[in-house]
Amino acid sequence: MAEHAARPVRALLVPLQGGRMLLLPNASVAEVVALRDLDRPADGAPDWLQGALPWRGLAVPVVGYEKLRGEEALPPGAGAQVVVVNTLGEGAAIGYYGLVAAGIPHLMAVTEGVAETLAAPGEGGYALCDLRLGESRASIPDLDAIEAQVLEAG
Repeated sequence: MAEHAARPVRALLVPLQGGRMLLLPNASVAEVVALRDLDRPADGAPDWLQGALPWRGLAVPVVGYEKLRGEEALPPGAGAQVVVVNTLGEGAAIGYYGLVAAGIPHLMAVTEGVAETLAAPGEGGYALCDLRLGESRASIPDLDAIEAQVLEAG
């Protein structure tokens, strides 16, 4: 029997502030849109909740990933994007949430030889692991944990 090569996983490489990257499975992404004026978050909302993006008749909560992890983050700059993520778990009731990207995300095919696991989840959570992708380093975010926080923030 002939061996079959592992099929590549289509993913989106999302730039964050400070040169960090997130790697999201393409199937989890509904759309990437330019960051525009967000509706203000409710009083008492956590600081990582940047506001709500009017999108396809919905108010999509937008998450600042760096702030969610407890890191310092500057306000999004020119060229910032929002990656609209499909919810699948308990947060399916909200349908979608957005992650702020510092620039335009790029599609890539990830194969076994392309990605090297560097570390297990770091302190601060919300990442499943860190990878080396050629010269770049990326984190695979824990979408279930982020979704749970968005749901809790309500």
